[in-house]
Amino acid sequence: MRWLVIQLAPLAFVSALGCASGKGQPASNPAPTGDDIASGDSPRAPQLRPASPGYDPDAFWKTIGVVDMQAAVLSTEDGLRAQAELKVLFENRQRELDDRQRALATEQQAIQKLNPASDQAKRRAADWQAKANALQAAFQGFQTELKEREAALTAPIVQKMQRVLRDVAAQRRFKFVIEKQAVPLSPPENDLTAEVSRAYDAADPAKK
Repeated sequence: MRWLVIQLAPLAFVSALGCASGKGQPASNPAPTGDDIASGDSPRAPQLRPASPGYDPDAFWKTIGVVDMQAAVLSTEDGLRAQAELKVLFENRQRELDDRQRALATEQQAIQKLNPASDQAKRRAADWQAKANALQAAFQGFQTELKEREAALTAPIVQKMQRVLRDVAAQRRFKFVIEKQAVPLSPPENDLTAEVSRAYDAADPAKK
């Protein structure tokens, strides 16, 4: 993820004494003296340069859009189907692993009732340990399989979503689009998440 770094020019700070910060030189408007105060003369306010005609303080944000890509992908019809498929895969494998784990727990209780010095207890304990190691390996393999399947299902959705995002950003005349998680605060009207999700589904050839 690329971060957008903006460097702002330093602003001169005018103190209450009318001196420029860090310079140590008196400003054009000196501090009021006792005579000025006694006579009722008030210090002159610093002269501010008016903004140029047509200046828009929000112009910067009008060039930048934000998007929660993960939320946009998962909210599409393709994303919902991918989630449903992954849920079925997860539930089936998790049920299988839970059954094996319960069987191991039952076997462990039976082994604990045996004389630990007996050959039978030693054989069953070794067999139990081998099954426990196999279950741990199966669990790790399941995690890898689930991640690979998720990547296979979502990769084409993400690729299509990126094309849709470019089109939507061009229509909104955004020059940049930033991942929403990188910008904790942004104008709501700059959020393209729901818009690109709708545009993605609208571009689905199966609907035409």
